[in-house]
Amino acid sequence: FYLTDSPEKTIYAYDFDAATGEISGRRVLVDLSGESSVPDGLSVDGEGHIWSAQWDGWCVIRFAPDGREVLRVPMPVKRPTSCAFGGSERTQLYVTSASIDMSEEQIEENVSAGDLFCLEAGVAGLTFHHFGG
Repeated sequence: FYLTDSPEKTIYAYDFDAATGEISGRRVLVDLSGESSVPDGLSVDGEGHIWSAQWDGWCVIRFAPDGREVLRVPMPVKRPTSCAFGGSERTQLYVTSASIDMSEEQIEENVSAGDLFCLEAGVAGLTFHHFGG
């Protein structure tokens, strides 16, 4: 189980018991305090890697299960907000973006701000799991 704490620029990992729905063992997986961007929405792929949209970062970052950055995908917008897998094989990564609180000049630089993007991820998203609660 993962949680993005945007104000802290941290992605936390937790232990998750699928039978009970219990969450425990919080730990820092990714610390982005040295970055100018802010981690926002995330999704997990079938290899256990985390895809994190980077608000004010012009990119989506893929992190390995141990927190290492393995891929940085440039985006044509400053504020990617979230991402989710879709498509018939779940290999398409849909990325939302925002234009909120942007000046006219920033909007001119980000003509696609607020749009939805679809990328070929090269890996399938995580399959759905249900807990017994």
